[in-house]
Amino acid sequence: MADDLCRRLRFSNDDTEQIKALVANHMKFKDVAQMRQSTLKRFVRLPRFEEHLELHRLDCQSSHGKLDAYDAVRAFLAQTPPRPSSPPPITFG
Repeated sequence: MADDLCRRLRFSNDDTEQIKALVANHMKFKDVAQMRQSTLKRFVRLPRFEEHLELHRLDCQSSHGKLDAYDAVRAFLAQTPPRPSSPPPITFG
């Protein structure tokens, strides 16, 4: 449904993919407390994760006001080192 709507509104492919990811992943926050570290790491490394986190915060504030999962993810991000950058490709010549 999100894909069709984005196409009708002529969103860019990048924006359409992000919107689809936001829709697909927005309920995962309820499971944050039970996630294994490796699963949570993968989750927070989604492209443009800050948008997922902000959507979750707004969703919680507008519905029940509980920010437990939001706070837990923020704490995890604060104590988790950033993903190591990839070394530059080797070039010959």
